[in-house]
Amino acid sequence: MIVFLGGTCNQSTWRNKLIPNLAVDYFNPVVEHWDEQCYERELVARETADFCLFVITPKIEGLFALAEVVDTSYKRTDRTIYCYLEEDGDESFTSQQLAVLEDIGDLVERNGAVWLKSLDEIADFFRQAAQIKPPETENDIYDVFISYGRRHSKEFAVQLRQSLIEQGYKVWLDTENIAIAVEFQQKIDEGIRYSHNFCFILSPHSVNSEYCQREIQTALELNKRIIPIHHMDMGASEGDIPEKLQKLNWMMFHCHRTYTQTLSMLVNALNQHTELLHPHGELLLHADKWVSSLKGHEDLLYGKAMLNACSWLAQIRRTKDLEVYPLVEHTNFINASRLYHQDDMSDICLVHYSRDHARVNKLCHYLIQQGYVTVTEVLDDVQSNSLDQLLYRRLGTATFIVVLASDGANYTSAWKYVREYVRNNDKVSFTLLENLSPEKGSDLGQIVRFADKLCAQALCELLLHHLEQDKEYLTLRNRLFCRAVQWDERKSKGILLTNNELIDYQQFLVIAQARSVYGAPKVLVDFVEHSAQALEQRTDNCVDLFICADTEDSHFALRLKRRLTELEKTVHFTEDDFSEEADIQYKEMIASSCRVIAVLPRHLSEHVNKLLSIAKELGKPVTFIKLKRFRNASYHEFYLEEVQSAFEVDELLEVSLTHLLAKISGNSEYLESYRYWSQKYHFWHEQKCTDEFLLGNTESILANAWLEGALAHVNEPKPNKNLIDFINLSKTSVEHAKRNERKNKNRLKIFSALSLFLCCISLFLGLNAIKDGRIAQQQTLAIQLKNTALEKKTEEAKLLAKQAEIARLKAQEQTLLAQAKTELANTQKRRAEQEKDNAQKQKNLALALKRDAEEAQRAALLHQHEAQTQAAKALRLKQIAEIEALIYQAQIQNEGKERISLALKAYRQLLSLDADVRNNALYNLLYREIKPQLIPIKAHSVPVEHLTYSQSDNTLFSVDRGRRLVAHQFSEQWQAIKLFEYEVDFNVAQVKSESGRTLLLSDSNKIYELVKQGEKWSLVSNTTNISVQKILRIEKFKVWVQSGSDLVGIDQVNSNKERHSFTKAASLFVNNDLNYIFAQTQGELSLWKNIEGVYKEIWREPHDVAIVHAQFVANRLVIVDSKSVFSSFILGSNEVSLVRRGKAHEHPISEAFYVPAMQQMISTGVGGTVKFWPFGAHISNRAPIEVKHSNWVYSATHVESDDGAFIYLGTDSGLIVPVPLSIEHLVKRAEKKIQQGINEL
Repeated sequence: MIVFLGGTCNQSTWRNKLIPNLAVDYFNPVVEHWDEQCYERELVARETADFCLFVITPKIEGLFALAEVVDTSYKRTDRTIYCYLEEDGDESFTSQQLAVLEDIGDLVERNGAVWLKSLDEIADFFRQAAQIKPPETENDIYDVFISYGRRHSKEFAVQLRQSLIEQGYKVWLDTENIAIAVEFQQKIDEGIRYSHNFCFILSPHSVNSEYCQREIQTALELNKRIIPIHHMDMGASEGDIPEKLQKLNWMMFHCHRTYTQTLSMLVNALNQHTELLHPHGELLLHADKWVSSLKGHEDLLYGKAMLNACSWLAQIRRTKDLEVYPLVEHTNFINASRLYHQDDMSDICLVHYSRDHARVNKLCHYLIQQGYVTVTEVLDDVQSNSLDQLLYRRLGTATFIVVLASDGANYTSAWKYVREYVRNNDKVSFTLLENLSPEKGSDLGQIVRFADKLCAQALCELLLHHLEQDKEYLTLRNRLFCRAVQWDERKSKGILLTNNELIDYQQFLVIAQARSVYGAPKVLVDFVEHSAQALEQRTDNCVDLFICADTEDSHFALRLKRRLTELEKTVHFTEDDFSEEADIQYKEMIASSCRVIAVLPRHLSEHVNKLLSIAKELGKPVTFIKLKRFRNASYHEFYLEEVQSAFEVDELLEVSLTHLLAKISGNSEYLESYRYWSQKYHFWHEQKCTDEFLLGNTESILANAWLEGALAHVNEPKPNKNLIDFINLSKTSVEHAKRNERKNKNRLKIFSALSLFLCCISLFLGLNAIKDGRIAQQQTLAIQLKNTALEKKTEEAKLLAKQAEIARLKAQEQTLLAQAKTELANTQKRRAEQEKDNAQKQKNLALALKRDAEEAQRAALLHQHEAQTQAAKALRLKQIAEIEALIYQAQIQNEGKERISLALKAYRQLLSLDADVRNNALYNLLYREIKPQLIPIKAHSVPVEHLTYSQSDNTLFSVDRGRRLVAHQFSEQWQAIKLFEYEVDFNVAQVKSESGRTLLLSDSNKIYELVKQGEKWSLVSNTTNISVQKILRIEKFKVWVQSGSDLVGIDQVNSNKERHSFTKAASLFVNNDLNYIFAQTQGELSLWKNIEGVYKEIWREPHDVAIVHAQFVANRLVIVDSKSVFSSFILGSNEVSLVRRGKAHEHPISEAFYVPAMQQMISTGVGGTVKFWPFGAHISNRAPIEVKHSNWVYSATHVESDDGAFIYLGTDSGLIVPVPLSIEHLVKRAEKKIQQGINEL
């Protein structure tokens, strides 16, 4: 948040005293050297600040600051703060001046602004919001939230708040609870969210205030009771009252009744239906805490709190005259609490396709309100060959299964598994099918058809018509079915029915077997029969445990009973019943139980005390337990002794149940072994019962020894069948391994004997080999004799070889002689070739001399051509100088017709020379003559701050400092015809037309669009959830904006689907196709290029001055900073180079843009200077055309017409002045003027 520190300057020190105590950011307009740039920054800061603070001291000069206070209090009612100080240094106000300042303060307050009396109050004002915290407990919830408009109702709101506080109510009012600012909207929403009633004070300001309308909308969304309060005449604003408020009963504080009488009526209204309103806010607070804690079970409802929440839903259903309904947060929170305490046993499991997610959520919302515990499952993404265990559990534990089959759903194999499960287990199921949809193979049970446009509430009522039939019977059937399935999986005797339960369920079984539909499945019949057989085989009716618990802990007691029965414990537990028959039944149960487990209540419980007295009377051992949830809770003094010795258990009984059994049985060593072998079994089962994960030899021996001891003695809990089978299977596996080992030893013996036999055979074969060796030696001697004879023959052959060698040497001498003759011939040949080469060189030398002569001739011709070119240039320069002299002669000519003729003559001569006709002096000469014919647009009386031209609509839009929006359309004769004018209710920060769309950006960072429907124009707000600093690019279906340091694309549904972040970027500029992004961060410039859909930085350069304009032109980037300095860069493939940099204007530049058709950059200075820069003028020596106006120029835009291109200037006088962009247009008008014979000076 930023505060503008306006008011007295003139060396006043009040800012130095206040700034150290401010807890927010601020803008101080006081600087050492004042210039036009400082003035511009002050204007922008005052318009964009969250608060405008004006402190008036005796050092004030003139009345401008006082007028500014009053004017701002009208324009920015909720953002203005006024204060005056009686003394400032040695100066002080007179009594007459103080009276005037008091009148100004009264006026400011009547307008709805804030009047503070000292600098300390100002500092406290901005510290208030940080001290407000959302409620943490039910006692912190507010009774009343007061919404009002400051301009007309502040005093009444404060009075009403004080009156309600005196009546004992807690009241939320922003003047007392929070500072006004849009940043604190979250705290305002929290105030409404955690208040029981919403009082809206009607006034002309409140019914037209954006903030008040937002508060009403929030209250409606949260289903709050809204009480409109009427305390003044509404006048013309009577018709602006929202329709939903008009239907409610109003509290009339300004009619014939007194204030006290109407206040009494308001108090009576607030006291009505508190039993419904207070739980609404309290449960919402608990639900929010549950969500913020990532939906941990510790924050769910427990005991009576959950029962009261269910009763509240039922009471809401029965109440028809109160428009307060549960929110989705309420129903989700209550449903999760009930589902948790029922161990995920639900009434309805709703299976659906993902495209129906929104409809299913609404349907669940209404079903939960009707008291049904509901779970949902989406099946279209399941690709496995079977369903997961969680889904099977939800299908199995739900009383009703409802399938929502929408039209066009793509059903996967998972639907087939659901259908098979439902049919195999005879589950109660319904299929909700659209009226026009054909029946599908996925349909289950009874088909309930509904219209496509049927709302969720009506669909719920349609479904309830079927669910309510036989609901009690089906609920009891499902409860017994879940228990039967659990017994079928575990075969634990603790799950079997007790004697009292068996009597009730046998009667139920008779009824179920008599039904033709949804009767008794086989698993249910087997369970009841097995329970009866087990009871017949028992010699006594003893059970292991009796659970004693208060109604508050009944859900936990039921969970404890289920967990104990899973460990084959037989357990008694019943709900509260204070009849005499119940007392007798309790005594019988406790008498047949070996031990009593008592859940300690937090309050004095008559039921628990009665059961404990019976246990004490019968001498039964009692184990007290307490829940970790209530570790920090205070227990009744009656139970303080038991609290110290009670065993603490967790609510889910995941860890503490084993320790509890150890405490009960006293055999911790046995339980630890039981736990260890159970873990081994579960690990083996998780590994798909692979043999390699069975127990080893040593573990198997220990496990069998433990099992024999466990089966031989009475230990708790007894090993279940699965564990016994696991240990026996391990034993079998070990024995099998031992048998395999013995077989391997036998095989080794056989192999050794076989090896000995092979050794004997090898020895026999070795003896035969020695004998064969001797025979081979004799044969060798014979071969040696033959070799001796062969050597003699070899000597003879060598002698013959020597004779052949002599003959060969003679032949070689003859060969060498022949080679010498050949070499001599080659030498003579080389000499001949060398002489030939010398002749060729002489020839080449002659050719080179010829080429040199030709080159000299060409050089002479080139020098001659250059001399001719220089002569032509000199002639051209002489002609241009003559033209310049002609232009100067025209400038000093007094007679208008002659002046225009000379100018036209100079123009034609420039054309004949094919020279640049964009001559500054020539343009200004013609412009001054034609200027009276250029009619300005008179539509404003204050400075025109924004101009834009829509090419598609041929319409010029202008916005002045007084928030007036005017549109002109150009006729065929190029006359500006006013279409409409509109007073906007916000300060306009930017106006931009592109791609046939015209958008406005407000100072509150919201986008509005001018939309044409037929002949009517309307200003439409584009709601979006982002804060927009600048509109960068407008496309037909998308708008690119700067939000913070991000580039965001907003489509037609106002969703920011595309976002690119540029770290710490203060200002962004884009080219037409968004390939380049130019950004300025603190002290640096950077350029980003879109490479394969990702923006990557390709250039960065330090730069301390703020960039106000940037334009991409072809392969160049032209930027303008706040000091009016142009910089031109050439964009290479991977590099950026600075070409030229220079100052363009003496005053700050108000607009700078590029006109492609004219290939010119246009820049306008605030001081009234307009310059037309030929493209690339900053990297060449060509001077721009410069036009000076007497008025200050705040805005400019380019308009293309059949008559030519114009620049329209928005001036400080309110006139919109046209300036022709091309000199050709001025020439045409001048020629026409000459023809008409007009002589204007």
